[in-house]
Amino acid sequence: MALVLPILLHSPSTPTLVEIIMTLEDTSKPEGRPQTIARPAWFGSSINPAVPMAGSEDSPNPIKTETARREVTLPPGIGKMEFELAMDDLRSLIGAEHVQINDGPLNDGSYYNVPLSHDTYALLERDYFVPCAVVAPGSTADVQAVVKWANKWLIPLWVISIGRNLGYGGSACRVPGSLLVNVGKRLNKVLSVDENAATCLLQPGVTYIDLYEDLKRRGLGDKLWIDVPDLGGGSVIGNTLDRGVGYTPMGDHFAAHCGLEVVLPNGEIVRTGMDAMPGTNCGQSFQYGFGPSHDGIFSQSNFGIVTRMGLFLMPNPGGILPFMITFPEKEDLVAAVDILRPMMLNRTLGNVPSLRMGLWDAATYGSKDKYWPENAGRPVPEDIEDRIVKEAGLGHWVFYGALYGPDSVTAPTWEVVKSKFTPIKNLFFAPISPVNGADALKQVEMCKKRCVEYGFDYLANIVTILFDRSKPEERKRAEQLIRLLISDAAQLGYGEYRTHIALYDQVAATYNWNDNAIMKLNNTLKDALDVNGIMQPGRSGIWPKKYRGQGWELDGVRPPKDPRSVGGKL
Repeated sequence: MALVLPILLHSPSTPTLVEIIMTLEDTSKPEGRPQTIARPAWFGSSINPAVPMAGSEDSPNPIKTETARREVTLPPGIGKMEFELAMDDLRSLIGAEHVQINDGPLNDGSYYNVPLSHDTYALLERDYFVPCAVVAPGSTADVQAVVKWANKWLIPLWVISIGRNLGYGGSACRVPGSLLVNVGKRLNKVLSVDENAATCLLQPGVTYIDLYEDLKRRGLGDKLWIDVPDLGGGSVIGNTLDRGVGYTPMGDHFAAHCGLEVVLPNGEIVRTGMDAMPGTNCGQSFQYGFGPSHDGIFSQSNFGIVTRMGLFLMPNPGGILPFMITFPEKEDLVAAVDILRPMMLNRTLGNVPSLRMGLWDAATYGSKDKYWPENAGRPVPEDIEDRIVKEAGLGHWVFYGALYGPDSVTAPTWEVVKSKFTPIKNLFFAPISPVNGADALKQVEMCKKRCVEYGFDYLANIVTILFDRSKPEERKRAEQLIRLLISDAAQLGYGEYRTHIALYDQVAATYNWNDNAIMKLNNTLKDALDVNGIMQPGRSGIWPKKYRGQGWELDGVRPPKDPRSVGGKL
C-alpha cells in the first residue's frame, strides 16, 4: 500500500484528463502514436511559476498568485553573512545565471510547470520544507563542484531530477534551508540508444515524453517501447531511483535500469556494473559486472547523486491487446484478486496489474458536485457510490490489463482470461495489492473505515487523500489520517513502498525487525560515505550523525524543528 496526498487542480485553460483522452487516437496501433506530445511552451519548472517564462506571454500559474517576497530560510547553523559568501562562491563555480535565491512568493504552479520553491501539496505549513536557493549544474563536473562546495560550507543539499514527484514532496527539501540541486534542468539529454540491444543511456532531466519523442526522431518509435508510470512529464531516472512502477512487462522500473554514474558525498565519481571498466562498450549489456552490486543503495537513498543511467527498453512484441474488466459488486474484490493472482504469477497477464475502485475512475469523468450536488463536503456514502459507478458505466472494481504479442498469441490467451472470470456474477468485459483476496479485503476495510472517520472519500488503487490545501484544519486532518493509516497498516504487516517527505521517519520506523537492524545498516553506510552529513539529510528517514537525535525527525506528535532564523542562525 502506498499513501499519497495530491490535490488535483484545474483551470479553464488546462484540459481535463477526460478531454485529453477523448482527443487521443488508438495508441495500441502505430498510426495512433503521435510524433510529438503537445504541451505548453512553458512546460518545465521554475522557482516562481507566476512569472512568464522566456518564449511565452502566458503565466504558468493561472491560479491565484502571490507577489510578496519572503525572507530566505537559511541552512542550519549558517548566518546571513556566511550564507551570502557561500552563494558568491557557488556562483563563481557554476555561473551566476544558474543560481537562484529562494526569497520570492510561494506560488503553486501546475503539473505543466512545477515550483522549485516548495511542495505544491504541502502536508505541513507550505513554507516549512523550503530550500534556501536552487542551483542547476550543467555537467557531472559541475555536480562534483557543488558537492565539494557543500562540504566546504557545511550546507546540506537536496537533489531533484525535475521536481514532479508530486504527492511525495515534489521539489521540497526535508531539511529547511537546504540547497536544491536541480540536476535535470541542464543535464537533460538522451546520450545514446542501441536499437539492437534495446537499451538507452540517459541524463536525469530526460522525461518519459522526451524519451518517447527521441525514439520517434530516430525512427525507432515502433521498434522500441517505453514504460510510463502515469503522466509522462516526470524524469525517467527520478522515477526509477524512487522505484516507481508502470503498467507493461517492463513496469518494475528499477529492475529495468542498467548501470549508474554517481557522484558520492565526498565528490568522487563511481560507475556501477560493466561501466566500472574503462572504455567498455558493454555498459548497458549487463547489470552487475563483477563483485558486489551497489546500485540498490542509490535508490530511495541519500548516498549519492546519479548523473546518468542505462535503461532496458521493450522491443515491439508484435502487438498489444489492452482490456478492461469491471466487477459490479463490492463483494467481488476477494474473488477478483484470487483469480488474478495465479494469472499474474504464471505470466498469462503480461502487464503490471492495476485493480482499482470504480469511484476512482468516475472522478475522472466528473466532480463530486456533478454526481452528488448536495454532498456539502461529506464523504460519499455507499448508496451514493452505487449510483455514481452505475451512472458512469463502471463496476465497483475495475481491472486494467493487456496482452502482448501478435494476434495469433493474444486471441487465444484472451479467451483463457475471459474464461477465468466467468464465475463472477454479472461480469462485463470491454476490450480496449496484496496477493490474496482476504488481505485485499482487509486492507480495503481498514482504509475505508479510517477515511470516512476523518471525513475523506476512500479512493483505492494507491490510496489517495484529497484535501483542500487552503484550509489548515483539513490539511491537519489529512496528516492525522495518513499517519494513522501507516500505523494501522504496520500492525497488519503492510508497509509503504514510497511516501511523502513529511512521513519518512514514521514509515522508516515500521521496518524495525531485529531491533531496527536495517536502519542501523543504513546509518553505518551514511556515516562512512557522508562524513559531513551534506547529502540529502533525512531522505527515507536516514539521518547523518550530526542530525540524529537533534529534533529533526517528524513523528506527528512533536512539533517540527523551527527553521526560522534566530540571531542569524537556526
